[in-house]
Amino acid sequence: MSDRAAQYQMQITGHPVTEGYIVDGVKFDGFTDGTLIEVKSYYDQFTENGHWKPWFTGEQGILNQAYNQIRVAGTTPIEWVFAQPETAALVEDLLTRNGYAISVIVVPPK
Repeated sequence: MSDRAAQYQMQITGHPVTEGYIVDGVKFDGFTDGTLIEVKSYYDQFTENGHWKPWFTGEQGILNQAYNQIRVAGTTPIEWVFAQPETAALVEDLLTRNGYAISVIVVPPK
């Protein structure tokens, strides 16, 4: 993880990246106000003009992570926090198309 990404994760969770929140063996970046938090910082290098770049093959990995988090979360809400709106929109669409109830928000880096 880059220093910039680590700083962003700390901005969102209030904890260093060395600390996480584990639920039944599945890692989340934090837990705030009854919500499990996953921080997705800088991913726009994989996007272009509102689409994934043709060589990007990470969609299944995103779905796998979402599935595993939903599986262990039970009724606890999950929120994925993005630094960049373009990536957030693409991931939100991917999650919605696959029926995954994860809230996606954008919080600009400070």
